[in-house]
Amino acid sequence: MKTFINFRKIVLVISVVLVATFFSISHSAADLVVIGEAKYLLDGNCYKLIYDDDVNGTQLTWLDFTKERRNWYGQTDYWVDGLGQALEVTLYPEYSSTIDWTVGWRLPTTVDGQMVNGYDGTTTGGYNVTSSEMGHLFYEELNNMGARDINTGEYKTDEELALNDTGPFDNLIFSYDGYWSDTKYSGQDGVAWGFGMYTGFQGIYPEGEGLYGIAVRPGQVSMVPEPLTIFLLGFGLMGLAGIRRKLRR
Repeated sequence: MKTFINFRKIVLVISVVLVATFFSISHSAADLVVIGEAKYLLDGNCYKLIYDDDVNGTQLTWLDFTKERRNWYGQTDYWVDGLGQALEVTLYPEYSSTIDWTVGWRLPTTVDGQMVNGYDGTTTGGYNVTSSEMGHLFYEELNNMGARDINTGEYKTDEELALNDTGPFDNLIFSYDGYWSDTKYSGQDGVAWGFGMYTGFQGIYPEGEGLYGIAVRPGQVSMVPEPLTIFLLGFGLMGLAGIRRKLRR
């Protein structure tokens, strides 16, 4: 009986660990993960697809490509809206998705509201704002620092800013010329939100100004369990089922 009890405990522990591991792999936060690549047919080059499964509650895939500076309509209507037709997307074998990559690409969004400048992260504009998708990427995922201290508001030196952390991205441009947001500013006609990747400043800009563009695609991507993981999971579940049957006798 003692041997049986020890064996039962071992199988039970293994089963629980396997099940927990499987679900943690499938559903845990992915941070920034390279899940594949997209060939951009207009230049013939391949660019990383970088997945983030929790951008303020949204799952996003970033295309690691920076479009040259254009006005807001040039980045939205004349580039990103038709971008999917110019991409050949290939996911790595360990990832799967039901996303239709030929449609749905857009610029990152910003939470709209009256433009209020600040530095403590609670305002719509200024520094240390993480409520926008670009702010989330810059501050929370890439761990960059804004030009003003979040607690004191003091301006940082260039040496303190550093701004060298691009994570898995190869083509982000840290420039005073920022990136356009997909979100128009409701407080004034002809104005849209943008984000400066050099100082971490979020603000509003005339739509005729030339800013960079980067594309994102909402949608969920999942890991595909390896065959060994599936086998072990099945074995563990079988053991767990066997123990339950014995306990019911």
